[in-house]
Amino acid sequence: MRYIIALGVLLHASTAFASTDMSSGEFWTRANTGNWTKPLNYDAGQPAVQTSRARVRAVRAKRAQRATPNTQHAAARVHQRAAQKLGSKWAPVAVKLAYVESRFNHNAVGPKTRHGRAQGILQVMPGTARAMGYNPSRLREFDYGLDAGLQHMALCLQSGVQTEAQMSKCHVAGVVGWKRRLNPSAERYKYRYVAMVNAAPRWRD
Repeated sequence: MRYIIALGVLLHASTAFASTDMSSGEFWTRANTGNWTKPLNYDAGQPAVQTSRARVRAVRAKRAQRATPNTQHAAARVHQRAAQKLGSKWAPVAVKLAYVESRFNHNAVGPKTRHGRAQGILQVMPGTARAMGYNPSRLREFDYGLDAGLQHMALCLQSGVQTEAQMSKCHVAGVVGWKRRLNPSAERYKYRYVAMVNAAPRWRD
């Protein structure tokens, strides 16, 4: 019975976050207190954004502890290749994108969409790969799929990307979509994706 109640609370929380524009700090505060309708009373000097930042730090710490030699090796390969192709500034960003997209699994295949299934360590769409001159059937090869993803990052830089947040938007929305306001659901997801990349473990030598 308690399991069913807990599951119901979780589903309620997930639905609330997906259907509103509340900040992550407000969302987690409401989820922890079970208050989804009444105004929130924050302690003096403890705004909601601090709750969000504290949660991000905790998530990063747990993920870093779960890193295995295999994922560390894959992250190092991504970092090295990205530094060679994009410069040292963007190498840590490439590592975070690879973590969010595939957890460094070069055999990863994304869910079916009207544009096909994203593939590889940086989850490149087949159509995007073809447009850049890459063979979609090889995207699940570690180096080949990584190079395709890094080429897309290079195109993002050419389109005007200057920050990690902008690169995250470009990776998920494309070299045109990152600068435009999309439909409400797509726009919300774009910013949610930025938050996921921001919360990903940072590269450590």
